[in-house]
Amino acid sequence: MLCNCTTGDIMQNYNCKNCGAVLYWDVDEGCLKCEFCGMKYQPSDFEDYTDTTEEVKNEEVEQQYTNTEPQEDMAVYECKNCGGEIVTLKTTMATICPYCGEAVSITSKSAGVFRPELCIPFKKDKADAMRLYKKYVKRSFLTPKKFKLENTLEKCQGLFAPFYLHTIDDRAKHRFEGEKTGYKRRGDDRVTTHRVFELILEADGKFERVPTDGSVRIDDAMMEAIEPFDYSECKAYNPAYMAGFAAEQTDDDKKSLDARAVARVEDGMRTKAQQAFSGYSTVTLKNEINAIDNHTSEYVMMPVWLLNINHNGKKYTYAINGQSGKVTGKLPIDKVKLASILAGTFVGVDLILSLITALL
Repeated sequence: MLCNCTTGDIMQNYNCKNCGAVLYWDVDEGCLKCEFCGMKYQPSDFEDYTDTTEEVKNEEVEQQYTNTEPQEDMAVYECKNCGGEIVTLKTTMATICPYCGEAVSITSKSAGVFRPELCIPFKKDKADAMRLYKKYVKRSFLTPKKFKLENTLEKCQGLFAPFYLHTIDDRAKHRFEGEKTGYKRRGDDRVTTHRVFELILEADGKFERVPTDGSVRIDDAMMEAIEPFDYSECKAYNPAYMAGFAAEQTDDDKKSLDARAVARVEDGMRTKAQQAFSGYSTVTLKNEINAIDNHTSEYVMMPVWLLNINHNGKKYTYAINGQSGKVTGKLPIDKVKLASILAGTFVGVDLILSLITALL
């Protein structure tokens, strides 16, 4: 049994104040725009029902959606516009009604402790995302035809993904072993010299806005692959920015996210320290000590286009940075195309050998 959540005060719609039509975020205009009468609105033009002074406690919000049935990760909402039932994940913050196309925001999912501090609006629309994906796919002519079909690309969805941006200070001490190998001639002999050095470097590093993906369903490596985001374009969070897109609340463990951010910082310090020693044949880490301090974080919603394609029983996921357009994802190989090319190659080789034999 799904958790049944009524509309009440937990769903928010965005409609044109002039003609009443549904509003969606327009990437080119950088605002909410009516497709019918052309009226334009900023998120601040609408009352944000999640912006309350009353704190919403974590356990209170969770209680609204908790279910002990097998489908406990799902919830049902009633659309204010048409009355249809919208089935979503419990972590969904924004979606589109499949019956009337109304863009809705589930406001209680972004209230109190669940409310993001910042968001980056989409700068790439769906047409941009599809064009960038097509260009990416063209990198390999062995990609199966299915990955290039228009009806496949139509499944591309814009998602505001939850991230934490961490600011961290790290005082690190690294001890490396450096080796220098040289050669010189002594008469007819070639003499090899090998020297080993102990290299120690202490450094202070301040890292600002180190990102970690806050959704357990989104691959962390994929999100790191579409970095960086331009954080100077962060806006104060307003659910109106999400009109027409999906949005997911963070569901990853905060402690694990903090640990992941620290690991990225320590890896960065280690790499910088190792690069400081040039002129050595090899530089090998022997020991390191990191003192992490002043660790703070901001909860931010990032724009991402996602495309999932099922092929031969395997799911392939592609992510496109909704701000910069950077694309990532593994491209499969069409075995039929590969076999055909290899067969043609061998036929060509056989033909050449036949001609050489005939000439002889």
